[in-house]
Amino acid sequence: MKTRQIPDTLMLEERAGHALNAIMGMADEDFNGIPFFAANLMTDPANLTHGDWDYGSSHGRMIDGFILARHMSGETIGTEQEAQYRANFLSFFHEDGLSYRQMNPNRSWEPNANLIDQRAVILSLTTWFMETGDPKVKEVADKHVAALKRIAIKERDVWYYPASEYKEEGWPSKNAMLLR
Repeated sequence: MKTRQIPDTLMLEERAGHALNAIMGMADEDFNGIPFFAANLMTDPANLTHGDWDYGSSHGRMIDGFILARHMSGETIGTEQEAQYRANFLSFFHEDGLSYRQMNPNRSWEPNANLIDQRAVILSLTTWFMETGDPKVKEVADKHVAALKRIAIKERDVWYYPASEYKEEGWPSKNAMLLR
């Protein structure tokens, strides 16, 4: 049996190009370019599925990945898909400055600003602004950080979020009961 040789030099630029291709391929054209979140490999045939993470978390990570993989690889593929991800992403922000998950067609969970998503949101806004210097992106980021501070609870010298999901009406969302 012949063993596979590992090359002396691992070309990370090539790997970044493959990652760029994967990021492009996650878009569901039948669902406004929203990326699939998961793969169900236990069915025949295997299929991709949507979840509540499709919005702020996935879009934030996908935009960050597009920018960094493009920078690393020098590839120019996927600019149309990247533009769709960016447009979708910006549409998730409400007037209060937070990024909200949309109504999921597969679940009855209400739209909410999930705090797990907010870290991917700020990651992508930071990378996006560093790449372009776009003042609109900086404005969105500044408003987002101000919103995160505004909804935090302060007790003495500790700041915290009392639940993982925030609604425009405040804490907590009805979904919080489903997470216990």
